[in-house]
Amino acid sequence: MDITFKVPNELKPKDNTVYAYAMVHTHLENGNYTSTLLEDKDTVDETVTISTNKFSTYTMVYKVKGTKPIVSYTVKFDTRGGSYVKSQTVEENGVITIPDDPTKKGYIFTGWYTDEKCTDLWDFERGKVTKDITLYAGWEKSKDNENTAQSDNPNNQSSGKSDGRIIENNKKNNTITPNTRDANNLDIWIGLSIFTLAGCLILSIKAKKYN
Repeated sequence: MDITFKVPNELKPKDNTVYAYAMVHTHLENGNYTSTLLEDKDTVDETVTISTNKFSTYTMVYKVKGTKPIVSYTVKFDTRGGSYVKSQTVEENGVITIPDDPTKKGYIFTGWYTDEKCTDLWDFERGKVTKDITLYAGWEKSKDNENTAQSDNPNNQSSGKSDGRIIENNKKNNTITPNTRDANNLDIWIGLSIFTLAGCLILSIKAKKYN
């Protein structure tokens, strides 16, 4: 009959080393202990299978069979207009080292994604590298950037206020328009307008007489 044993973590190979496993069958026969080496029948690294016709004490042993080639993959970081992030070389089934966050003026970094549309966030703790991949930086506009864009918009007209007056920057005529919401200042402006109009009429009459 066949008996299968699971390889404990303590006996699993390290790095790229390959182990060959076997089981030692120890039994008492005619007052003497004898040991028999039973080789592994399966090709699965996690288990050892032997053929035996006795239930007894079994001890798992191993020897170094050789080494397997190290397979590595390249992980690239596309910052999509942000600061440069260096690529990494990661062994097969290894994890990616979290790089420093890139920067981009006017934007906030949101993480690394597996797709260009930034919908699938990469898990640096559990994600295993099994091929060459590219991770894409996710960005969202910062609030400061939005406020700056609004202030830079030529359609956003602003005016300064001084002593109840609204000063409009008009390069053609440099006019000063009264703030009609201020009732007290409105009387002053009406008085000034009448006085100015009367002065203009007097000057006009004198000019005609002189001519």
